[in-house]
Amino acid sequence: MAAFQHIPTGIQQKFWVTKEAADGYNSYTAVAAADAVPLIELSIQPKKEFLKSRERRGTASLTNEVAGAAGGTWSAKAYLAPEGGTVTNAPDISEILEAAFGYTNNSTDRSYLVGSSGTEKTTPLSLQFVRTAGPGLYERIMGCWVEQVDIEISRDIPTISFSGGFATHTYASSAYTAGTISSSGTTVTVDAGHIDKFKADSFIQFNEAGTIEANGSPGSEAGYRITSVDKSANTFVISPGATEEITDNSTIEAFHILAQTFTATNVPISGAGSGLTMNSKTAGFISFKCSIKTGIKGLEEANSTVPTHLVLGDREVTGEISTYALAEDVDSDEGVMRFWGGAFDGDTMAISARAGEDTTKKRAVVNIPKARVEVSPIEIPESEEAVINFAFTALRSAANGDEITLDFT
Repeated sequence: MAAFQHIPTGIQQKFWVTKEAADGYNSYTAVAAADAVPLIELSIQPKKEFLKSRERRGTASLTNEVAGAAGGTWSAKAYLAPEGGTVTNAPDISEILEAAFGYTNNSTDRSYLVGSSGTEKTTPLSLQFVRTAGPGLYERIMGCWVEQVDIEISRDIPTISFSGGFATHTYASSAYTAGTISSSGTTVTVDAGHIDKFKADSFIQFNEAGTIEANGSPGSEAGYRITSVDKSANTFVISPGATEEITDNSTIEAFHILAQTFTATNVPISGAGSGLTMNSKTAGFISFKCSIKTGIKGLEEANSTVPTHLVLGDREVTGEISTYALAEDVDSDEGVMRFWGGAFDGDTMAISARAGEDTTKKRAVVNIPKARVEVSPIEIPESEEAVINFAFTALRSAANGDEITLDFT
């Protein structure tokens, strides 16, 4: 029996995301090919606390620890890309956007809003992410929430980043079967010392001498879900049972052949050709950054080691515009000095930052109807052009939850 070596690599990574049911926080939710998301990266940082026992037993040695809270944090990054085919269709990252903002609207274009007709979400949406990286790694995080969104627009490809927390982390890796699994059998025994490679609600497949068996005919894409793990017996239970006999010493692999279905026209847009207006006046800009602290958090209760549901707190929308210190005396020019001066009086303005050229189906627009610009210095390098970095805070304009929208138009 030749030994296998499975080392996950970056180029093998694939990602999926799906919304959890309103009454199903942190409960397993299946993902399908259409749930694929074209992320640049996904970072998963699980945690498990072990609390020190302070019992005094006549020694300085730490004698006991007590298991505490679990959960973790995550972050993801994607290109700010529209669906590209029809303005009302959702981009591939739509479910993450909806969980971050709260609402989506497709009446005239595809918009993401933190309030709808003056109503804000009181029950935030939760997500599940799945990441695979070849036969050596399957990861799933459940009960995920979005705490922060960061949008960046410049001459590079515009990006959007998300970060937040989660309740449950599960995974699968690779091992050998220890004994034959009969057709329709559900109990899988692994070699001693390898059961820690598997947790419930992850997925595996079998490799029978080079032939993949993954719940169906060879090459099937359903996978076997691990429903429970018995560490003391070196066994786990799969659902459904094996669709054909699995021989002793077959390789158990992390399930990684689930298809990915992306929107055919969903491609990254160019930052060159992007635009910015301040109070509807064109402003030449170097870069635009916007951050939304959603106020969403997981509620931690003493009756559970992980967050039990989500609550909504204060929301904060801030950002920064980097621009040259132009001061032309033409109403439609790119001068920004009027806005720099208005900051000393606490003036507010509308900000609209467009990612991509001003062409339908090829742009995404951040709209902030009312923002106060912070007082800021003018930076004049020894031999370069003067630059102003406008920091701003978005305010409620006319209705609850109207301080920011993201529109794919």
